[in-house]
Amino acid sequence: MPITRRERRLTGSTWAGRVRDDGSTMTTPQAGPLPVTRRPTSGPRVIVRILVGGVITGGLVVLLLTHHDLVAELLDAIGDARPWWLGVAVAAEVVSIASLARQQRRLLSVHGGHFTLRSVLATTYGGNVISTSLPVVGAAAAAVFAFRRYTRLGAETTIAGWALMMSGIFSSISFGAVVATGAILTGHTGAAISGLLGLVFVVLPVSVIILGIRRPRIQAGVERHAIRFAGVLRRRLPKIGGRVRDEGIINGVDKIASFRLGVGGMIHVLALSLLNWLADAACLAAVLMAVTGTVPWQSLLLVWAAGAGVSTLKLTPGGIGVVEAALVAALTGIGFTASIALGSILLYRAVSLWFVAGVGGVTLLTLRARSRVTA
Repeated sequence: MPITRRERRLTGSTWAGRVRDDGSTMTTPQAGPLPVTRRPTSGPRVIVRILVGGVITGGLVVLLLTHHDLVAELLDAIGDARPWWLGVAVAAEVVSIASLARQQRRLLSVHGGHFTLRSVLATTYGGNVISTSLPVVGAAAAAVFAFRRYTRLGAETTIAGWALMMSGIFSSISFGAVVATGAILTGHTGAAISGLLGLVFVVLPVSVIILGIRRPRIQAGVERHAIRFAGVLRRRLPKIGGRVRDEGIINGVDKIASFRLGVGGMIHVLALSLLNWLADAACLAAVLMAVTGTVPWQSLLLVWAAGAGVSTLKLTPGGIGVVEAALVAALTGIGFTASIALGSILLYRAVSLWFVAGVGGVTLLTLRARSRVTA
């Protein structure tokens, strides 16, 4: 008869095998569950998003071509920018990417593994350029790239998947905290309360799962729902679901339950997540100092969040046109002239998007060249 869950836990085994009815032993694979590929977005929806992004970008181009005085003021604003502050903006963006890399490195080492900062940083830059290059599936493609890279660097599949999942969760929590703080600073109490409530509704379930999965009853519930989901996946997407085995799911949940990030580790990861966002906002502040010599500190976080939030819609590659429009509207809404706002945002995007994308592109080419040499 099959081995029971209680016997498996008492023996400390990770379900090394089952016993057939004839008494012989049947071994099962020890690897954790394979990552599930997100279902592609429907064709019409992709076309609509591309058209929306094209209309916004085209409108911005038409605006520049028809308003020559605005273009002249824009060029003057960019030409008068203070180089020293532009250097500070670049440094802030480097700190932002490095913070995200350190966050993922800390999560990858949850089970005692060691990964060099250089390798994780290369993965972060490479994943970033993949994410910004694809308008709809960029985030999913970047996650797949990072997952494969980390497993090639020696991380177990379960740890790599867990680290990427937790990285996204902590980043979402910290982004909500930054937005709520910006709402409080500008006196938008209602927005701050709604943001904090949303943050609580995210934090509480995650905390229950992370801390409670060590308990047998909660772990059994997670395994049961995961196996049920795998069954649905096998019926609807047999090519993908057929590769997911119930034993692999149980092994994966067992391993996740053994991870011990600890309170100190959670605080460390959360601090790095906050630094990732705040350093990007500091990049915007430095660009504003370079162009205008002043920063609207009270409204800075909400202005920055307007661009960061709309970029998650992935309407265009890198949010080109969409993010610029949102940020320019936010700056003009607090008193900046259109030319100054546009010049500042174009410089900010040159650093936060094009500079980072350039480094990421060189990184991907280097990684590909090295893989060909070692092949």
